[in-house]
Amino acid sequence: MTYIRHDIQALRGLAVALVVLDHIGLQYLKNGFLGVDIFFVISGFLITGIICKKIKEDNFSFADFYLRRARRLLPSAFAVIILTSIGSIFFLNSIELQDLESQIIGALTFSINFVLWGQTGYFDIAANFKPLLHLWSLAVEEQFYLVLPFILIITPQRFWPWMIGLLIVLSLAICIYLLGTDRSAAFYLLPSRAWELLLGSVGALIAHNNKIKSISKAALIPAILALITIQFVDTGFPHPGLDAVIVCAATLFIILAAGKKLNDSALLTPLAKLGDISYPLYLVHWPIIVFMNSSYIGPIPITVKAGAIVLSITLAIVIHRYLENPLRFAGQRPAPTFAAYACAATAVLVFHLALISASKPEIDFVENRVPNRGLDKSCDSPKFNDSDKCKTSNSPSTLVWGDSFAMHLVPGLAQAQKIDLRQATFSACPPFLGVSPYNTKNPNPKKVENCINFNDSVFDFVKAHSEIKTVIIGASFAQYANPGSKNSNRQPDGSIELSDTGLESLKKNMRHTIESIKSHGKNVVVISSTPGITTNNLLCMERTLSKKITFGETGDCNKPRATYDKQTKNIREFYTFVESELNTKVIKLSDTLCNDMSCVSIIDNTPIYRDEGHLSKVGSIKIFEMAEPVIN
Repeated sequence: MTYIRHDIQALRGLAVALVVLDHIGLQYLKNGFLGVDIFFVISGFLITGIICKKIKEDNFSFADFYLRRARRLLPSAFAVIILTSIGSIFFLNSIELQDLESQIIGALTFSINFVLWGQTGYFDIAANFKPLLHLWSLAVEEQFYLVLPFILIITPQRFWPWMIGLLIVLSLAICIYLLGTDRSAAFYLLPSRAWELLLGSVGALIAHNNKIKSISKAALIPAILALITIQFVDTGFPHPGLDAVIVCAATLFIILAAGKKLNDSALLTPLAKLGDISYPLYLVHWPIIVFMNSSYIGPIPITVKAGAIVLSITLAIVIHRYLENPLRFAGQRPAPTFAAYACAATAVLVFHLALISASKPEIDFVENRVPNRGLDKSCDSPKFNDSDKCKTSNSPSTLVWGDSFAMHLVPGLAQAQKIDLRQATFSACPPFLGVSPYNTKNPNPKKVENCINFNDSVFDFVKAHSEIKTVIIGASFAQYANPGSKNSNRQPDGSIELSDTGLESLKKNMRHTIESIKSHGKNVVVISSTPGITTNNLLCMERTLSKKITFGETGDCNKPRATYDKQTKNIREFYTFVESELNTKVIKLSDTLCNDMSCVSIIDNTPIYRDEGHLSKVGSIKIFEMAEPVIN
C-alpha cells in the first residue's frame, strides 16, 4: 500500500496559495512568490528519492524516467498554452502579443527561463503582462532533471551526499555572485537556483537517518512559524537571497519531520486538497491574472480579483480531473509517446501562429509603438554629420534641431506639410548651447560632454550653411520648465557647473539659443511639447482601436483639459515668453490636440501617441495635416 504524504501535499497547497495570492496582489503578503521556492524543495526531495531508489534497485531507465515526467507535465501545460493563445488575441496588447510567440517556443522546449531573462525581470512592471512568465520555474525544474540522473549514476552511492553538498555550495556561490552582477540571471537560471532543488535532494538522501529525524521534529514548530512569518516580513535582501534560504530550510525541516501525527492531522486536509490541484492551478492562474491586468483600465476591483481566483480554481479542477489524471499513465512505450508529444508541441505552436495571423488588427500597434526617430534611427546620434539618411534632399533649407521631442515632429513636417528638411537630433539633449541635462541618480560626464558637443556642432553647421533659412526647434520643454532636476552648464573656462531646472533657467537657455541663431540671419520656429497622456490613456487608446476586451475606466481615452491646464502653467508661460519677448513663432500642439473638455489621444481612428509623451509616426502626420503651416 502506498504511503501518502499529506504533509507534502499540504505544503504544495500552501505554496500554490501563496503564489496565487501574491500574483493577485494581496495587500499584506510581501513574499508570496516564495511559494515557488517551496515547490523547488519538494520537487527535489520527491524526484531524487525516485531516482535513487531505482538506481539502488539497478532498475533505473532514462527513457522511463523522462516518460513519467512528460506524462505528468505536458498534457496540462499544452492545454494551458492553447487556452492562453486563444485568450491572447482578445486581451493582450501588441507588444505583449508579439513577445508571446517566443514565450510559447520557450515553454514548449523548457527554455522559457532564458527567453524571459532576455525580455524582463520577474519583478518589473512588464512582467505583469507576460502570460507564460510563471513557466520559468517549470523550465528550471526540467533542466535540473535532465542532469540529475547522470550525476547520481556516475557518482558512487556512498558519495552522493558529498556530491550534492558540493553542488549546493557551488550553486549558492553562483547565486551570490549573480545577485551582485545580474539579478535577472540569478532569478531565472538553473545554476543560481539549483541549490534549492538540491536541498530537497540531500533531504531525500538523509531522510531515514534517525538523528536527522529527531532534529527535524524538534525544529518542526519553529520551521512552520518561519515559513509563515517570512511571507509577511521583508528581509531587505534581493531574491533569491536570505528569504529563500529561510523558506527552503524550513520546508526541508517540515518534510524531514515526517510524523504520522502531523501527516494525519485534519488541519492539513484543506491545504492537501489544494495541493492535489496545485500543478494545474499554478499553470492556469497567471494567464488569467495577466488577461485581467491587460483588460482593466484603472484600479481592479477586489471582486474581480476574487473572481479570477475562483475561475482559476475551477479550471484547475477540470484540468486535474479530465486531463491530468487520465493522461498521467497513458502511453507506456517511450518512443511513440515522445513522438506524439513532439507532434503535439509542434501543433500547439502552429495553432498559435495561425491564430495570430488570422486575427491581425487593422492597425499595426507593434509598429506604432516603435520609437519615432524621424527620418531614420541613425538620426538619433551624439555626432551630427548631415547624413543623407537624415535629410529629404541634397540641400534642404530647413533644419530640425532638438531631442526626441524634435524627432517625433519630423514625419509630420516632412510628409504632411512637405517641408524639405534635415534632421539634427540627439535623445535627451535639448537644443541649449553650452547646457546639458544632468542625471543626479546616474551621473554620466560623457553623456553631458556628448550633448554639449552635439549642440555646438549643429550650431556651427547652421552658421556655415547659407542655404539654411529656418531652424525648427523642438524639445521636452515641460521637463525643463519645472524645478527638481539639474542642468550641467559650461563655463567660460570650459569647466562644468550644475544649476537647477526651472522656468527662469529655461527662458535663459532658450533666449541664448534663439538669439544666437537669429544673429546669423536665420528664422526660428519653436514647436511645443505634446500635452502628454497617462499610461491608462495609452492602453485605452490601443485597446479601443484594436477592439480588445476592455473593462474599468474605458471612457474616451483622453486627458481632461482641467488636468492639462493644471500641469502646464509654467510651460504655457514659457511659450508666451518665446512669442512676445523673443519674437519667435510657436506652434502649440495643444491647439490641435486639445479642446475645451480634453486633450485627445485618437483622431479619425489614428493613434496619436506611441508612448505617454511622444507622437507615433502616423500621429505626427495626422497632427500636421490639421495644424497651421509651420513655415509660411
